[in-house]
Amino acid sequence: MHTGTEMDCVDKNTLPPTTSNGVSNPAYGSVVSTPQPGINQSHWGVNQPGAPVDQSAVSSDQSFQTSSSSQRTVRPAQSFSKKTMFEAYLLWLCVGLLGGHHFYLRRYSFGVVYFCTFGLLGIGWLVDLVRMYWLVKQANEKAENPWLRQQFSMVDAYVLWFPFGFFGYHLFYLQRPAQGILYITTGGFFGVGWLVDLFRIPYMVKSMNALPGPYEKDRHLVESGCLTFYLTGIAGCHHFYLKRPVWGILYTFTLGLAGFGWLYDWFRFVILTRRANAIKNGTLSSSKKFKDDIFILWFPLGILGFHHFYVHRYGWGFLYICTFGLFFLGWFADIFRIWSFVDEFNRQEEERERETRQPIPTCAQQTNVPAHPLSREVPEVGGATATSHLGPSPGLPATAPYHWLPGSGGERTDPGIVEQGLGGGFAEGEMPGLPTYEEAMTGSKQLPL
Repeated sequence: MHTGTEMDCVDKNTLPPTTSNGVSNPAYGSVVSTPQPGINQSHWGVNQPGAPVDQSAVSSDQSFQTSSSSQRTVRPAQSFSKKTMFEAYLLWLCVGLLGGHHFYLRRYSFGVVYFCTFGLLGIGWLVDLVRMYWLVKQANEKAENPWLRQQFSMVDAYVLWFPFGFFGYHLFYLQRPAQGILYITTGGFFGVGWLVDLFRIPYMVKSMNALPGPYEKDRHLVESGCLTFYLTGIAGCHHFYLKRPVWGILYTFTLGLAGFGWLYDWFRFVILTRRANAIKNGTLSSSKKFKDDIFILWFPLGILGFHHFYVHRYGWGFLYICTFGLFFLGWFADIFRIWSFVDEFNRQEEERERETRQPIPTCAQQTNVPAHPLSREVPEVGGATATSHLGPSPGLPATAPYHWLPGSGGERTDPGIVEQGLGGGFAEGEMPGLPTYEEAMTGSKQLPL
């Protein structure tokens, strides 16, 4: 038996915006009643063309929508900044040799490579003149649909292969860090491996794009350790490998935070590797901040407010830049409170994530919905009782012509009426013995038992 409680527990989050017959789904705040065979719609308070509008029904509908929407958590649509060809070409022309257009298109790894190699000795810079349209299109598609899988590019691989393939740049791009480290130490395997890669790059790109599901593998301790201990660690290569591009860029421009951060990473690369794998696998939030990170930023460049920028205290960060850490006094005092910065930031992030994940309450969770005047308790299987009603359901607009489930496509769900065969329809005219909505509200006509 269908009960009012069952109807109210329908999860709105799983319903489509429209029903099977194209009618707007009432769970989304809009109800449109369609004429049913053998039912006098005016008898049920449904407005016909040319008929006066039932203001009581309209006010009931509005009050329902207001009470429902007030309990919902507003989830703003994810916005993104669309990249334009004009701005990309402008950056390419002015600072393209330093990777400015790649930073603009959120290709941070390529931006760092261009900055350190002067646009791959100008060769990559010239190639980008021809392929800028595809770079901008790819950046916008990735920003609009961040869940889309990245496709490796043959052009990117060849641009990195010549002339810096001797140092394994194309292998790092194709996520073969072990081979990349070998090329760094042996000069492209004494030039032989570099020459062979001219012919096997298409195969490597195709094999990476053909991998099912997420193509990223777990980061390995051996590979991250080699990138850390080798001189590449000063340029932040191990951070790029561990998917920490901001840290990689920071190490590139500060020579591993003046060498101190690079030395410190010798003792924590195991932690960084496990942390990167946890974030990739979804067991750790990517927005979480860590105390070891903020300590590295505090010393020695904390006088420029790096640790404040890390926890999004931008005002304090700019103040430290202008005053050299409030004349070194604020920088020194921060050693006793930087841990609290991290704790406070993580607490606020957890609260924000909980609010974002809060589901939209269903009708059953709306305690302020009044009972319907035609409701009555009926025995249920096992001796329990449940509420059933033959008029519009509680919490739904008064103009609903019968008791129905949202998203059911307008099929009758009241047991007593289903037995009479709504599919075949009643005779022309009104349903026998049932009061109108106004009669039920005023009590002028009782429900036949």
